[in-house]
Amino acid sequence: MSYRPDTSARPNTSARLVAACLVTSTGIGHIASLWFRELDAAAVLALWVGGIYLIVGLGLFGQSRFTLFVASALCATSALQALAQFGSLSGVQWAGMTADFVAATCCGMALWGRQRLKGT
Repeated sequence: MSYRPDTSARPNTSARLVAACLVTSTGIGHIASLWFRELDAAAVLALWVGGIYLIVGLGLFGQSRFTLFVASALCATSALQALAQFGSLSGVQWAGMTADFVAATCCGMALWGRQRLKGT
């Protein structure tokens, strides 16, 4: 007799987990970029953005719906801003933009699953 946990109470946990991992790793990447650049205003801004990503990413490992809204808005805004500079993106910026799009999509899927389960 094997025990299988009931996952119906936690909709789209895999989408939320993927989003949490992507947002957290993006935050770590922003913070780690300080070791590869000169310390100026852009580096300090990258540190702040990385800190916000890290906090939101760690929040996605929880169960709050508010964090899903914040993460989807943050990732979508960042990805659209990177898309505006489409011609001059480096490989790392492409990876960040792609991670932001995937994370925003996963957050949307998790939100959609929560609303469908709730029935509203």
